[in-house]
Amino acid sequence: IVDETADEKSSADCAGAARQYSGTLGGVALCQVAVTLTYATGRGHALIGRALYLPEGCAADEEHRELAGVPEQVLFATKPQLAESLLDRAQSLGIRAAFVAGDEVYGGRELRRGTRERGMGYVLAVRANHTVTTGSGRTVTAAEAARLIPARAWHRMRTGSGTKGARHYDWAMLEVTSDDTPDGHCGGHSVLLARRHRYTGQLSFYRCWTPGPVPLSRLIAIASARWRIEAAATRRRCPWCPPKSQASSRSSDP
Repeated sequence: IVDETADEKSSADCAGAARQYSGTLGGVALCQVAVTLTYATGRGHALIGRALYLPEGCAADEEHRELAGVPEQVLFATKPQLAESLLDRAQSLGIRAAFVAGDEVYGGRELRRGTRERGMGYVLAVRANHTVTTGSGRTVTAAEAARLIPARAWHRMRTGSGTKGARHYDWAMLEVTSDDTPDGHCGGHSVLLARRHRYTGQLSFYRCWTPGPVPLSRLIAIASARWRIEAAATRRRCPWCPPKSQASSRSSDP
């Protein structure tokens, strides 16, 4: 599961600290953002990797780099690029998983293609305006594609529990044409997974690929597993910042 978490900061002295959007903090705030990698199974889950996101402005600011002690070899990388680095490192350590899950930040074509090159399927959230090509060759947005799903194809399923009890959503999937097949790879099965709030009707979408056909329930389980990272991605100190006990006595040497 690739996702991100944030630590709110009182100043921009820490590496990567800038005013930026954070879902963790519920909006734009002065914070550090880290991309995280969580390994999840039916028996449990664990945070196995993280990488500090260095905003483009911070990466290009020599004064910020010097004061924060950012290593010279660390350059600007997008969040999906950091996620790919974390996946590469996990695989180099012999860690294997059948699927990658993530939110809309990680639903772009490059990460999806890279995931397939690594031999994994994916269930990655996409926005309502994400375009897909249906089996008939028609190109539509995800929101428009949802209107093509017959009423009988929607299934109400329990997908977790919250403070107000069990969560139930309506789910359906629509076969779409893959747009991320790496050279030399087979087509596999590509679908758009749609989730509908049973009261408000609000829709959410996931782009999915599997080497073979899988049931709707399997894709729902993978999409729902992403929320496990809320427990795993606890706040941690920036690897480039000194402990709080040393912060007041920092010298001019980063």
